Amino acid sequence: MMPGLVDAHIHPLSGGAGLLKCNMNFQPLGLSKVLEKIQSCLDDEKNKTDKDWLEVISLDYYALVDDTGGVTKKDLDKIKTKRPILVASADSHTFWVNSAALKVSSLTSKTKDPRNGKFERLPGSQELSGILQDSATSLLAGPAPPTAEDNVRSARAALKLLREEGVTSFQEAASTEDTALAFAAIKKEGGLTARGFFDYLVQPPNNTAGIDLLELMIW
Repeated sequence: MMPGLVDAHIHPLSGGAGLLKCNMNFQPLGLSKVLEKIQSCLDDEKNKTDKDWLEVISLDYYALVDDTGGVTKKDLDKIKTKRPILVASADSHTFWVNSAALKVSSLTSKTKDPRNGKFERLPGSQELSGILQDSATSLLAGPAPPTAEDNVRSARAALKLLREEGVTSFQEAASTEDTALAFAAIKKEGGLTARGFFDYLVQPPNNTAGIDLLELMIW
C-alpha cells in the first residue's frame, strides 16, 4: 500500500484528448513506419467520413527529416484515404498536412504567409509543400473543435491514466469552462476518481464578478 500521489500542474482535458488521438508517442521513426501508423489509425476509424480530419500528434519530425531529407504533402498523399490529415510535430511548431487538408482549407500557391507563421514551398515554385510553421495552421479549415461529448471522453481517458499511475488529486493549471463542464458531468455520473482543483485563468480587465463557473469548479 502507498499514499495517493498529487499532480500539482496538469492539463487533463488536452492530455486526455491526446490519449485518444493517433499518437506517434515521440518515437524516432522513418517514413515507412510513420505512414504505416497513420494508415492503421485511419483503418481503426471506420465510422468516420471523408470530411472528418485525422489528427496525428507527437511526431518526432526531426528524426523523420534525418531519415528522408524532408517530407511533403506528396508523402501523406500515398496513404489510402480521402480524409484531411494534420500531423503535429512534438515541438508544436511544425505541422504536416496532405493535399486534401490544403484543398478543403482553400490554401493555394497564392496564399501568403501569415504573421508569425510560414508555409513552406516546393523547390522552384510557390506551390505549398504541406509543411506549415506556427501560426500558418490558423488558416486550416479544421479539425473541428471538440464537442462537449468529446471533452467528457477526454476527461475519462485522463482519469483512467491517473488511476493507473496512482494519482488521487490533481490541479488543472489553466482551467476553462469546457474543462469545468466535462468534469462536472463525470462527477454527476459518479465517475470522478480523483480530486480535482481547477485554476481559472483570469486576465485583466476581467475579474471574478464575471466568472459564473468559479463555484462550480470548487469541489
